[in-house]
Amino acid sequence: MLNYIKSEFYRIFNHKYTYGYLGFFAVCGVLFELVLKLSWSGDPATLPAERGIFYGIMMASVVGWYLVVMVIDGIWSAEGRIRVLKNTISFGISRAQVYIGKLIVGVIMVAFSVAFIWLVYLLSTLILCGASSLTFAVIDKMMKTFVLLAPLWLGAIGLSYFLSSVISNSTVHTVLYVLYFTFLPNLIQLVGLKFPKVYEFLMNKHLAVYPDQIVSASVFSPELIKNVMIIGIAYFAILSVLGLVFFRRKEIN
Repeated sequence: MLNYIKSEFYRIFNHKYTYGYLGFFAVCGVLFELVLKLSWSGDPATLPAERGIFYGIMMASVVGWYLVVMVIDGIWSAEGRIRVLKNTISFGISRAQVYIGKLIVGVIMVAFSVAFIWLVYLLSTLILCGASSLTFAVIDKMMKTFVLLAPLWLGAIGLSYFLSSVISNSTVHTVLYVLYFTFLPNLIQLVGLKFPKVYEFLMNKHLAVYPDQIVSASVFSPELIKNVMIIGIAYFAILSVLGLVFFRRKEIN
C-alpha cells in the first residue's frame, strides 16, 4: 500500500496537468486581487489588506470546489486514458488497496492544492495592498475559516470519488460534479416554492450552502460548526464507502 501511494505521488508530481491547474488558479488569484485593487471605489492605494483578504477568502472558498474535482480527475483519469489500471490490479494490488490508496493521495493533494492557492491569494493581497493594516484578528479569522471549510472539501472529495467510481468517463464525472454545486441548489429552490419543508431539509444537507455562512460570519456559532462537521464528514464517509463498493464491482478494461 505504501509503495503504491508513493508511486501515485510520483506520477502526480511528474504530470503537467497538476502544475497546469495550480498555475491557472494561482494566476486567477493574482488577477482577482489586482482587479479588486484597481476597481476599489476609493484610492486604490487605500484598499485595506483585510478587505482584500476577505474577498480572497470568498474567492478561495469557491475555487476549493473546483480544485477538488481537478485533483481527483488527475488521479483517476491518467490511468484510465492509457488503460494501465487493469495491469496495476493484475499485478497483485487489490481493488480496495487501489481505491483507498488513491483516496489518501486525493485528500493530501487537495489539502496541498488549497493551501497553496490560499497562500498565493494572501501574498498577492499583501504585495498589492500592503501589510500595514493587517492585524492578528484578520489572520486568525482566515485560519479559522480555512479549518472550518476543510470538512466541506472533505465531503466534496467523497462525492468526487463516488462519481469517479460509478462513471468511467471523466468528462461526465466532472460535469455531474459541477452541476451538483451550480444547478442542484437552484433546482432545490424551485422545489421549495411549493414544498418549503423539503427545501429546508435538502438545502441543509447540501455542501454548497455553508461556505457563504462561514465566510460572512463574524463569530462561528456552535450550531454552524456542528452542522459543517456532520455534513462534511458524513458525505466523505458514506460516499467513500459506496464508491469502494462500486469500484470493487466495476468492470475495468
